[in-house]
Amino acid sequence: MMRPPTFRGLVLCLALTAGGSLATGRLVAAYGPEPPRAAWPDDEALRPLLREAAEAVLAVEDESLAASRAEALASLGDAQERVGDVEGARSSREAAGMSPSRIRIRRVRAWASGLAPRQDPGEAERDFGQIVPMATDGKSPDATPKPCKPSEVVDIGVLLAQRLGEAGDPEAALRVLARAKEAVVLDAGYRTALLVASQQVRFGDAAAARATLDIARRRIEEQADVNRRLEGRADMISALRTLGDEEAARVLLRETEGVIRALPEEGNARSDGMNRLPKMFATVDDFATAFRLLVTDVEAIRRHSLFHDLVLLISLRAGGYPFISEPWNYPPLRREDALSALRLASEIAKAFPDERSKFGGLAAVAEAQARLGDLEGSRASYDAFPARDGDGREAHARLTILTERAQAARRAGDRAAADAELAAALAFAESLPREVRRVGLAIQWPDHPRDDAIGLVASARARMGDVDGMLADLRRIDEPSARSRVLAEAAKVRLAAGDPDDATRLALAPDHGSPSIEALERIADSRRRAGAAAGSEEALRIALREAEDVLEHRPQDLSIRPYLPNRRESPWDSRPPSRRALETGRHAAAAIAVVRLRSKLGDVAGAFRAVEQIPEAGWRRPFRSDVLPDALTWQFHRGDARGAFDRAIRIEAAEERLNSVAALCYLISSHIEPPARRPAGG
Repeated sequence: MMRPPTFRGLVLCLALTAGGSLATGRLVAAYGPEPPRAAWPDDEALRPLLREAAEAVLAVEDESLAASRAEALASLGDAQERVGDVEGARSSREAAGMSPSRIRIRRVRAWASGLAPRQDPGEAERDFGQIVPMATDGKSPDATPKPCKPSEVVDIGVLLAQRLGEAGDPEAALRVLARAKEAVVLDAGYRTALLVASQQVRFGDAAAARATLDIARRRIEEQADVNRRLEGRADMISALRTLGDEEAARVLLRETEGVIRALPEEGNARSDGMNRLPKMFATVDDFATAFRLLVTDVEAIRRHSLFHDLVLLISLRAGGYPFISEPWNYPPLRREDALSALRLASEIAKAFPDERSKFGGLAAVAEAQARLGDLEGSRASYDAFPARDGDGREAHARLTILTERAQAARRAGDRAAADAELAAALAFAESLPREVRRVGLAIQWPDHPRDDAIGLVASARARMGDVDGMLADLRRIDEPSARSRVLAEAAKVRLAAGDPDDATRLALAPDHGSPSIEALERIADSRRRAGAAAGSEEALRIALREAEDVLEHRPQDLSIRPYLPNRRESPWDSRPPSRRALETGRHAAAAIAVVRLRSKLGDVAGAFRAVEQIPEAGWRRPFRSDVLPDALTWQFHRGDARGAFDRAIRIEAAEERLNSVAALCYLISSHIEPPARRPAGG
């Protein structure tokens, strides 16, 4: 079943087009919140800096960088508007080719994406009201013909409604969605209607959601291609089910089954339709029919993968993956109903004709049962595994099931059962070979199956809070690099569980290695947020000592994750990184860690010295282009705005200059003023 666009991807795309840059996006994760307000310069001091930056951007004449130049100028316009330089903002935006209508669209999109905190919510709603007619009647106040498409209006409206809802104003959110629906009417597709209807359900207006779904239904039936119609009907069934209109969902499902069975045997339309039917029946909780169709009507070549999809769908809907949230596509499922469906799935998997499919199907069911706390059912599925030597993927599946069962038992309060499952997992891990050679993609474990398998068991103990047991398992691992990776991951797990002391203990345990640097940074950030400034600085200094030791003495330590930004020359460029690229990437990662840590500690000069140690030529792009904007931004944060801008506009490489200026401008345009300085209505 095809899904409507996820909001996570939508927010990321809009964030990057609303004044941010890729470098700026990394800044938030790398450096956290901005430093105290006292370090922020006055608007009057920023205006000449922005004018000088505009001149430096306009001096870039390379046509291949036209898009980056326009984005930098647009970001400059946002920053100049923010500091009150109206004439400068107008000039920068004109140079970027932006009309007044596009400026308004950019401003609303930025606020809806959380990138323009200064704008008043009421003003954002009014601006959105002016955007809607630009798509609905093709006009705009400045006579720009159709400055945005109906789908763009809907995307902005949905983001704005979410932001208003988070601000505690669901009535305003529903008003925005009502205006967005005006654009839905003009859109030839049906996904925009589903998107708006999902938000109307979220904010409690079921009647409006039904009316919007009627539009989606008409759009679906207007699709000329039969596969598109079936795809739309599948999404519609899910939408009706989520809305609570189960009878309408079942009626549409029966109609759709009749349409599919009436399709001619020739061609792929009928077989493709039959492949869709099991998921449709699973959506309305008719799992018996779903699995019956899987066995009797689905193509043999698709049967195994579709079985896995059904098992995953059942587990998702019942809460087996609490970190995944897609409420529109996966209406909640009662745990009892999910377990009943999984027992049926287990019987289906046992009847698969070949052992490989049988193992894969039973493994998927056993893991889903373990995640939902059905230990007895999971053991029954596990015990039915065919006797196979298998490959690394099978070893990984067995260990995942055993450790998931252990965690489920611990959650249920059965410590003895949890210990028994972990003991079985450890025994299985010990039985794996100490070393294997790589054989294409058939081997799941890289080179040392036993070490990595024991690491998986140790990580499970860390998630369960058994730090001493985890350290005991760790002593069984031969490879130092494997021990360091497990220690770092375990430290992050304990920190996420709210235990910074155990996290620190693990991050600094013997054999912690270079992966502990990131764990110590997270610990420092956690302590800073908790108000423990001294503890935060101590963790950063320890991490810095480790990072500098790595950079100076062991930049090719195999435990370092290479820095390999993925920018392909073309969609067909699937070449893996060469050995040289991996070596350069490890060196770059070590230097970047030093830059980041020195910046956090306020040593801007030391950070830029580390920047010079980053390799110029990297994997598909120069590495310094990624790091310089972040370092300059931190220099700005530390109170040296003049130095940051001077360094940015003197950068010789044009792309680095544009990215750096855009990052600094984004900081200014998104800065929230203290109440004493905020202008009225701003």
